[in-house]
Order: sequence, then structure tokens, then C-alpha cells
Amino acid sequence: MIRTLLFLVAIITAGFFYGCNNNADGFEDEISGTWYTQGKRSTIKVFAEDGKYFGEIVDLKRPLNSEGEQKRDFRNPDPEKRNNLLTGTRVLTGLEYDGDKLWNNGYYYDHKSGEKQEVVVKLKKDGTLSLQVEGMEKPMTWRSEYPVGRQRN
Repeated sequence: MIRTLLFLVAIITAGFFYGCNNNADGFEDEISGTWYTQGKRSTIKVFAEDGKYFGEIVDLKRPLNSEGEQKRDFRNPDPEKRNNLLTGTRVLTGLEYDGDKLWNNGYYYDHKSGEKQEVVVKLKKDGTLSLQVEGMEKPMTWRSEYPVGRQRN
């Protein structure tokens, strides 16, 4: 009787902690990899770090400005970062997986305006990422060179 009771308590406790655990459903890392912004103007590498997801610019279609120099993050609100190269700039920060192919609680940094806004990212059935940025009417669409379920590193 005591063994049965202990077994039931263990099962209930395990179920509780499993339910309270993250929303892992096998899709949380599908956002990781290389993505192209609309028009392939930028290539973004998305990666996990300490359970959150980040995205950095790794390549630009036009990396040079009109003077032939590497483009810099000159609109950054932090004056100390305005001389940083755009390549390496984090455009996604702190995204958390929320289940059902949805990441939120993070931010999108628009280097063209220097603004940082909340973003919700959704992996769509066609393998694209839909980024709904606060204050923007239409979501942005990013594409991968790989189909869904294939390695994108």
C-alpha cells in the first residue's frame, strides 16, 4: 500500500514538473540557422544562448557605403556602438520559445532607424519565419536556403 502511494505521488510530481517545464515540443531549435531577409539584403544567423534565441547579421548584400567603406551602425542609440560594423550586429535578442512554433518576449533591432521593438516570431508551414514587430502593420518574412527540418547551420 505504501509503495503504491509513493509510486502515485512520484508520478503526479513528475507530471507536474514536466508540465511546468519549458514548452519543448521538438521545434524550439527550428529557428536556429541561417536566414535571409526580404530581398536577401541581409543574412542573419540565429542561435541559442542560455535558453534564449538571438540573431546577428553575418552578411550584407551591399556591405559598403557610398564612400566604399564597410557599413556601420551609425543610428545606434548608444553612441559607443555607432562605429560598430553592421556585420555582427544583433538584430534579434532574448527570444523565448513559447511552443507551437512561436518565439516571443524578445526584441528586434532595426539598424536603419536605430529602434528596438518587441517581436513575435512564428515558423510557418512553408518554412519561412514571420516576424511581427511592434508598430509594424505587416510582418517581415525571412527565408532559409534549407527546407524545414533540415540542418541550417
